[in-house]
Amino acid sequence: MRRLLLCALLLATAAPARAESPEQAAQRLLKQGQALLKKGDYGQAVIVLMKAQGTFPGAEIQLEIAAAYEGLGSPVEAAELYERLLAGEGLFGKNRERAQQQIEALRAKLGRLTIECRIKDADVKVNGREVGKTPLAFPVYVEPGEVSVAVQNPAHRVTEDHTLAAGEHKKIVINLAPKPAAQSKPAAAPAPSDLPPPTAALPPPGTAMPLAPKRAAPAARPTEAPRRAERDAGWILGRRWTWIAVAGAVVAGAVGMGLGISASSEYDEYKDPATSVSRYPGLEDSIEVKSTAANAMFGVAGGLALTAVVLYFVEPLLGPGHRRASAARPRWIGLGPGGLSPGGLSLGGAF
Repeated sequence: MRRLLLCALLLATAAPARAESPEQAAQRLLKQGQALLKKGDYGQAVIVLMKAQGTFPGAEIQLEIAAAYEGLGSPVEAAELYERLLAGEGLFGKNRERAQQQIEALRAKLGRLTIECRIKDADVKVNGREVGKTPLAFPVYVEPGEVSVAVQNPAHRVTEDHTLAAGEHKKIVINLAPKPAAQSKPAAAPAPSDLPPPTAALPPPGTAMPLAPKRAAPAARPTEAPRRAERDAGWILGRRWTWIAVAGAVVAGAVGMGLGISASSEYDEYKDPATSVSRYPGLEDSIEVKSTAANAMFGVAGGLALTAVVLYFVEPLLGPGHRRASAARPRWIGLGPGGLSPGGLSLGGAF
């Protein structure tokens, strides 16, 4: 029996110690870091506390890290860490009161920037320090004096310089939005000419020349007014597709201009700082769609105007009046001896 008890005692003594959990290891490192802070060894304290945070994160560990930053002379990093801790729910009781007292003391010494941008996921740098991507959830703390703010994405970059005093809180709105596409006016169709077509050159003497078909009796000859009305009607009705193209160009240009005016109005609203942030995504999409549609309509208007110019010269050649004129056979006059010929006038031997 004594031998059994002795063996059990030896086995219990030789058994390995129970492994330490991550939470226990973090608490052990936290106590080491707090001891280093009391000694004023802030650099070593930050190293130990960072290790504790990586082992098992906790708000109490971050509170001690912020205190170490203050001890190292980095009030900006300390203030921003206090800001995040107070926005969360990990601090309670005395720890929360301590963080509130520290942040109020730092706000009196530093400047604060609230940076807003209507474009998401843009990189933000303050005095060359990366502070995150838009939208920023917390203010950015800076040392008093000149401050450089740079916001950029793959397509645009904006840099602004500001001056902040100790305890000053300034709001900055950065606009990275692209401008609407430039509006182009549709090409105007040239005014058609009222001049009659040039007359054909007369053939040299001794050759036959075409004459118009026989005219009706003098009593049946049309007056000048009906002939002019007939010519004007043919000039208008003979170019039907030309006028359709002109009308299409006018309509497309008017639609494009309306879309461009609407996009410009929405862009003015977009630039207004008083516009609600919730309106930005809808305005961005609407401006882009309307600008693209306006440019497309201006392109259509220009194409129709060019088509109208071509049809103005081509369409009369394809009409039925042109075919009838081509099919009609002219009468001829012989210029030789013999006097008058049945087909017309003949010039005799006097020449």
